[in-house]
This record gives sequence, structure tokens and C-alpha cells, in this order.
Amino acid sequence: MIGVAISNMMTTLGSFYPEINYLNKAADNIIEVQDETPLKFKTEIPNLTNGDIHFDNVHFSYNDEVEVLHNINFEAKPKTTTALIGSIW
Repeated sequence: MIGVAISNMMTTLGSFYPEINYLNKAADNIIEVQDETPLKFKTEIPNLTNGDIHFDNVHFSYNDEVEVLHNINFEAKPKTTTALIGSIW
């Protein structure tokens, strides 16, 4: 009788192990995020003389393997809408 009770208890504890592991990793992730230095916000507004914004030699990738923009140069004129549209694949 005691052996069955101990066996049941061990089975129950064994079923909790994956959840305990998951919660331990989640707690580690929370602590890692809390330890990060917050980004500094700029409160001053940049002085734009004519409103043009120039982008030179822009590279962009969604991950480290596939770069989707390669050395792109473009200009955003004031009072216009500028968009880059395309497929990621």
C-alpha cells in the first residue's frame, strides 16, 4: 500500500517536471529583460532645414540569412509619402 502511494506520488511529481523546467526558463528570461539597460529617448527635435531626408547605403534583412535591401539610396521629400514595397521572398 505504501509502495503504491509512493509510486503515485513519484508519477505525479514526474509529470510536473516539464512545467517546472518551463517556468524556470521563463523566470530566467524575465530577469534577463529586467537587467537590460533601457533605451535613451531623445527629447529634442532635429533641426531639418529643408525637410529632405536622405538614406544612403541602406541594408536590411529580416534575419541573418536573407538580406532584402542591398545598398539602397533614396530621398524622402517634404509633404510626400515614401514607401518601400515588395515581397520578402
